[in-house]
Amino acid sequence: AISAGRAGQTHCWDYADSSNIPVRGPNYLADSVKELSSPPMLELLSVLMSASRGAAPNELSRAASAVHRARQDDGETRFLLFLNFELGNVQLSFAFAAFEEANWTDTPAGRLFESFCNRMSDAERGARLKLLPKVLDGPWVISASVPSKPTIISRQCPTTFCKGLDYLQASVDCSSSSLGKKLSKVVGGGQCELALFVVLEGQVEDELPERILGAASLFHTDASRVVGAG
Repeated sequence: AISAGRAGQTHCWDYADSSNIPVRGPNYLADSVKELSSPPMLELLSVLMSASRGAAPNELSRAASAVHRARQDDGETRFLLFLNFELGNVQLSFAFAAFEEANWTDTPAGRLFESFCNRMSDAERGARLKLLPKVLDGPWVISASVPSKPTIISRQCPTTFCKGLDYLQASVDCSSSSLGKKLSKVVGGGQCELALFVVLEGQVEDELPERILGAASLFHTDASRVVGAG
């Protein structure tokens, strides 16, 4: 398992500071100017690192298990967003939920998120979901291999979605692509402190400015410490 912790510890997770992360500004389509993001729209609930079953996962079954854990074990009643990464023999899963008093529901980013969850097709979702990994501490050779700009992850790694009444799950297969293998090394190699930011890309004027959707920090997470992953 991977536990909640803080910088300086190993094999643990925490919230990430997004105060200095630039996103597309309100006039980005005309001037290409970015601005610093408002705080994340979603609260980070948990990060889990577990052994993969090897065969292609049943997304509906996996989503049902994650929802049950959040609802029954943790008492969550909010809408849930799950982000899963398949890292070879290890699966890394993030769980997010909207804050109790969300101040973004009637903003461009809020309306885009609502459409992303409830109305978009999987292809449309894949064209919006951006990831920005930032290596905070680690070997230079690994840090230099990580993209410095947000990336539409489905262009690099196969991404599937599973939608339920009160949740949405996105699963990213990092086993085959060049970017996926780099992410696997950064996330599971045990050598890095990493911040991961999730953004939905605003592609028309009334979807701007963007806002960080969710954020997490990982501190020296090591796939070799996961029971059953060998």
